[in-house]
This record gives sequence, C-alpha cells and structure tokens, in this order.
Amino acid sequence: MMIRSITFLLCCLPVLLQAQSNLSVEVTDKYVRFTSTSAFGLRGTRTQILRPRDIATFKYLGGPFSKDKYQVYYYTDILQEADPASFFCLASQENLYQEFNLFPRMKSIIGADERALYFMPTFGSIGGYVEHVTKMDRKTFGMISVMDSISGCYLVKNNDSLYFITRDMYDRANVVPADADLKEKHLKLLGGGYYLKGQLLCYLFSPIYQVKPGSMQVYGQSKYITDGKRVYYYKYKLETLPVDYKTFKVHPVYNAFAMDKNHYYLNGEEISPSFYSYEVAKEIFGNMPVGPDKHRQYLRMCMENY
Repeated sequence: MMIRSITFLLCCLPVLLQAQSNLSVEVTDKYVRFTSTSAFGLRGTRTQILRPRDIATFKYLGGPFSKDKYQVYYYTDILQEADPASFFCLASQENLYQEFNLFPRMKSIIGADERALYFMPTFGSIGGYVEHVTKMDRKTFGMISVMDSISGCYLVKNNDSLYFITRDMYDRANVVPADADLKEKHLKLLGGGYYLKGQLLCYLFSPIYQVKPGSMQVYGQSKYITDGKRVYYYKYKLETLPVDYKTFKVHPVYNAFAMDKNHYYLNGEEISPSFYSYEVAKEIFGNMPVGPDKHRQYLRMCMENY
C-alpha cells in the first residue's frame, strides 16, 4: 500500500504545525490513522482508523478535524450538520475570533463553517462523543470578554443567551450556559473572572454575595480582589487573605504571584521559603530578566492550581 506521505505533508504542513503535539495523523490511499497520547501519558496511547467516504478528496484540517467532499470528520466520527465545502479548523484562521489565540491548542478543537461554530466536547481523547458537540450560530455569536487569560475562560453570547467557555487541563473547551437571568446589559465586568450582576458579586458560575457599588477592585486581571480594606482570593469560595493590605501587590505578568512586606504568595497561599516557587517570586518581583523558557514555565505555575 502506497502511503501518500509526501503529498500529505506538502498540502497540510501549515495545519500539521497547529495540530496538538500528542496527536499524529497518517494518511494512506485507503484509510487514515489517528494516534493520540494523552497528556503526561496518564491514559496511554490510543489509535483509531477512519475510512473516509472519498479518500481521494480527503484533507486533514488540523486538531481533530478533517473532511472530504461529502463529510466532515471529528477524528473518526461524522459531524452530520457541518458543511464540507466551507468547514475549517478555527486554529487555521489567526484573525478570526482572535481572543482564542491565547490558547492555540484549545482553538484547534473548535471548528467552523459558514453557518456555525462547533465546540467539541471535553470527554475522551479520540472520538465517540460527537453527539455532545455544542453548536453556535456564527451570525449571533459574539465575544463579550476574556474572563481569565491565565486559566482560559471566556464569556460569549449566542442568540439571546450567554455562555462561559472554559479551558480544561487538556486544552479542551467546555461550554457552560450562564444563568438564564444573566443578561449582558445588567453585567459589569471587574476582571479576573469576577463580575457584578446588579449588586451581586460573582466569580464565573458562582454567586458570592451582595456588595456596595464601586466597593470591589480586582488586582490587574488576577483572582486577587479587594474591598479597600482586605484582600480576598477565590478558590472554592471567596477567602480572606492574612496579608498586609497597604504593601500588597500582584505581579503584572505572572498574576497568580503576589507579595506584601512580609511574604510571597502563589494562588492565594503563602509560599514557604523552602519551596522552588519562593525563588521564582524573588526573581520576578526583583525585576530580573526572564527568558522564554522560564516565561512559559512561570505561566504554567500560575495555571496549575486554577
């Protein structure tokens, strides 16, 4: 069997570069093999075979998406309602919905055609769950806000409803409908995932409590928030931090890190001097230059406990 590897590479190199790093795709003259290794190898390696309806017109689009002239595929499943002629992987369009560019791997599992956006489910590493896809009308879809640029959370609208799109630990998109009474015109965004619904302070899907207008301020798009007297941090609930308010500050780039005159903090917890993160905090708050590798590492540290 002749493998069309040369032709496939020449045609699909741009989208191959955007495919998830744990996914390999092999196209032959009869079938397509998807091999997926889960993050950290925790679930091992899984292989599935797709036999497209028309292998001669088959095209790999990036991420889990491919198509021929008859059908669109999500790994080995068929996206029945998708239009093959206009369908593309969103990661191939950098100028479209640019807010998603913050997380290229998550963007690579969002598909689109001229009518709709397709947000693929969070379940499983390959196939089998296409019936859970969330479909949104491109004519009415709109990005309201990047709620959290570290953990990856967006507030979007579709028709008359609002949705949260969150990124999970495997860089997949999870679509959660907002409360039916949450309307864009009644919404005041504070940053860092916090917002006011009237006078009710909320963090993403969770209501917290009623506050006075103008009393709550977020530190630089982080999860640290203050009422002007105390500093709080949202974990499973809004927790008061035992910090020195007057000297407290949050790092402008690695905003899970904070400090006051006595201590360093990471994700709302005091850092022990024996921890590696303590040295990181000293480095970044000391305004020492951070190279590209360390920059990526420190961003991952900020995301670990979100």
